[in-house]
Amino acid sequence: MKSRYWKECSEISESAVKASEVGQQIPKMLMIGIVSSYEHHLARLIKRILLDNPSKLASSERQISVKEVFDLSDILNFKEMILEKEIDLAMRNSFEEQISWVEKAVGIKKEIKSEYGDWPKVVEIFERRNLFTHTNGVVNDRYLKKASKLKFSGHSKFSKGQELLANPKYFRSSLETILEFGVKLIQVIWRKVDKPSKIMQDDSLGDIAFEMIERGYYSLAIKILEFFFFLDGAKREERRLVCLVNLANAYKLIGDNNKARQLLDAEDFSVVSDVFRICVASVREEVGEVVRLLKKMGAECEFGERAYEEWPVFFHVRDDVAFQAAFAEVFKRDFVPAPKKRRGVVQSVAKGSEKKADSRNKNRLQGEPLIVVENRLDVVDAPGG
Repeated sequence: MKSRYWKECSEISESAVKASEVGQQIPKMLMIGIVSSYEHHLARLIKRILLDNPSKLASSERQISVKEVFDLSDILNFKEMILEKEIDLAMRNSFEEQISWVEKAVGIKKEIKSEYGDWPKVVEIFERRNLFTHTNGVVNDRYLKKASKLKFSGHSKFSKGQELLANPKYFRSSLETILEFGVKLIQVIWRKVDKPSKIMQDDSLGDIAFEMIERGYYSLAIKILEFFFFLDGAKREERRLVCLVNLANAYKLIGDNNKARQLLDAEDFSVVSDVFRICVASVREEVGEVVRLLKKMGAECEFGERAYEEWPVFFHVRDDVAFQAAFAEVFKRDFVPAPKKRRGVVQSVAKGSEKKADSRNKNRLQGEPLIVVENRLDVVDAPGG
């Protein structure tokens, strides 16, 4: 007769197996959710494109039943129904077809798939999501065909019937890829259809990159900031310098000190305000200069005492005893550093994307740091904040 201890051990073993199975399913569900979130935003983007181009709706060849027409109360409801049908039709296409629809709708001449360096990677994410949704991750012929055509990473090792998972490394990489692609796609479309809003577009891109640095997604921030500098057109000098310092800091935070130094050495910071100087000095780990500027600016510095405790540019000096002593001397309290990684990455993107122009203007009226550019004073968003 089996003892109760055997039964307990057996139940523990079964629980472990079930927990392992659940542990494998949760990342799959999260991947489905992340891609679905992207598609939700893409659908909203398509709706905006159609609303801004009524002719695309007028030329629609969608078939509508007589009953559907009779069920509508007025022409506005009819237009809304056509709009929803167009969006639904576009979203039923594959990921690649959706991007082609967007390119055609807004007149993007260069194919996104040829311009975006990680195109096979982003397509693979959507194809794997389809597997998670319909086959629990089991590889089918469609996935194998795509993998072979686009040369997915490790495609030669895939076989029909194999179950694909989403380990932590794959999950984080996929999350960063979707965020990067989504941000770039929105920016390209936004700049194509709304050229007068370039300042807001640049600010949005810079804000999102900073949020990624705050969250600890330094490599993703680098990709977004390099995209900022890749985009054509003149940039506000203050925003350009903010992004430059944040880019150098992001490289510094991933351990690429040479790249960080090269970026800063290529720029003349002799004409900028002390706010910029102290941020640059911190990235360079010039503690003496940081301490000097901290004391010079004093307790009434433009960006406030919390910036020293929160901004990522000060990560490189904030553990130094001399820096902490100078802070205590100026602000009459102990230095209390904030955690280096704050907020979830999704919340960060939402926060960076949803800043409104009116709130931005309001902030400017409350007083922001100044930078000297060509012997004049301009309002500037400080680097690192």
